[in-house]
Amino acid sequence: MSCRPGKRDDRRLAQQGGSSWDIEPADLRRWIIDNIDVVDLRKVDKVPFIALISGEPS
Repeated sequence: MSCRPGKRDDRRLAQQGGSSWDIEPADLRRWIIDNIDVVDLRKVDKVPFIALISGEPS
C-alpha cells in the first residue's frame, strides 16, 4: 500500500511555505508502520501519536 497525499489548493506562495498537504490518517499510519526506522519517537507528541497509531478517530 502506498500513501496518496495531495496538495491543497490554498494558493499559498513559496514565501508562505507553499501549499499544505492532505494525508489520510490511515495512509500516514501505514507509512509510519512501514518506515518506523526513520521515525524519531523522541520528537513526537505522544498522545496524538498513540491515537493515530491505534486508529482512534480524531
